[in-house]
Amino acid sequence: LEQAEVVVVGGGNSAGQAVVYLASQAAKVWMLVRGPGLEATMSRYLIDRIRAQSNVEVLSSTEIERVEAGENKSLAQVVWRNRQTGEGWNKPIRHVFLFIGALPRTEFLVSCAVEMDPKGFILTGQDDHSSEKARLSLMTSTAGVFAIGDVRSGSTKRVAAAVGEGAAVGADLAAGELLQGDDGAPVALVQGDHVGEDGGLRRHDVVAQHAGEGLLAHVLPGARP
Repeated sequence: LEQAEVVVVGGGNSAGQAVVYLASQAAKVWMLVRGPGLEATMSRYLIDRIRAQSNVEVLSSTEIERVEAGENKSLAQVVWRNRQTGEGWNKPIRHVFLFIGALPRTEFLVSCAVEMDPKGFILTGQDDHSSEKARLSLMTSTAGVFAIGDVRSGSTKRVAAAVGEGAAVGADLAAGELLQGDDGAPVALVQGDHVGEDGGLRRHDVVAQHAGEGLLAHVLPGARP
């Protein structure tokens, strides 16, 4: 990236951290922010660090209009436009980094007894509204079903955090400390998605074929994620 120009889309702390890092690697960093500025969405220390970078340009009220591919089907051009003035830019840029949030893929749980927050993230531990006894911190409102990583309400949206949460569930599974399913085997739901033919969550299935399609997946009883 030493001679390249890159685009970072987003105005939150994750976008700010990316800009600060990329400024040390790329020739130019364009930061596109849909809002009027960074003050309402980013920590002050990051704003100050970004403003201290001579090769970073922050464009507020701006969004990508389209991207264009080159002859080899890879990204070749990025077109963005100011939402207020209508002014547009067309830049020969091959690297775009998106930090605009995420939507949880939890639609398959709507018909199940797993509680979610208003945005669709899964409630775990003391966050769920179950009247049952206190649950382990990663357990959902359904006994024996767990959620980890980005799909969990209130989680730290980082790969390392998801790995750590999965390891914690796996360790408890191996130690036999989790609640048991109807067949006496510990069960968990940690990454991928699956719903039974009757519309209910099938807690004892292993659905590896779905593991790449969502943020949740069943874990084989006794297995470690």
